[in-house]
Amino acid sequence: MNESSKEAHKSKNFLLKYSIVDDKNKVVEITFGDETIRFQLRVKRGFEVLVALLRAYPNYMNIHDLDSIFNDPNRALSSLRLEDGFEPFIETKSVRNVTHAKINLYRLFNLINKESDVITLAPSDNRTTISDEMQKTLFEKFKGKCNITGFKLSIEVKQKHTFLKNHLIATYDHRQPLSKGGDNQEHNFQLISRAANQEKNRICSICIEPKCSICALAHPEKVARILPTGQDISSLR
Repeated sequence: MNESSKEAHKSKNFLLKYSIVDDKNKVVEITFGDETIRFQLRVKRGFEVLVALLRAYPNYMNIHDLDSIFNDPNRALSSLRLEDGFEPFIETKSVRNVTHAKINLYRLFNLINKESDVITLAPSDNRTTISDEMQKTLFEKFKGKCNITGFKLSIEVKQKHTFLKNHLIATYDHRQPLSKGGDNQEHNFQLISRAANQEKNRICSICIEPKCSICALAHPEKVARILPTGQDISSLR
């Protein structure tokens, strides 16, 4: 479907209007309140799930409403959440052991970087490989220690136990996530353990606060409180 033949839809909720701008290239335009943003998705099944969620908004959608389109609707939902980067903006609940999903448009429109004409949230489109030189610089900058827990880290860990290994192995974390407007510049990286990184990603995915600069997960050397949970981590350092 091209630009000239796009079809507009209105939700029962007057705040939402959406249009499939380009079906082939998986572009959808969403107007929520007084803002309009175009999104381009990477995976076809993720695109179709997004359109279905918009059609159901503001209600939850029974995942089995997609049975006529997908052999595995749960996998299709996972494609939207993980492959297309919508994980922080999808809410789910279980009703009689059946998944129901809803898109959180308030969170989506408040947290994403709106500078581009067409926005792609897919992680693989935004991430970049950190050079060996930058890894060395970051490791030295943080003195080989997790910036959150203070644990001494290593690039390679021979520890067989996963729990211990995840607290000892180094990862290079985006202080401000890419999905919230962060970049791949050196100033936006910190050295933290794999375990701390996994927990930070979990909390960031449900966070609706716009200011990463005043959260302990992003800047633990300056701030003691984790913004979305209220936890104080000063005793870790």
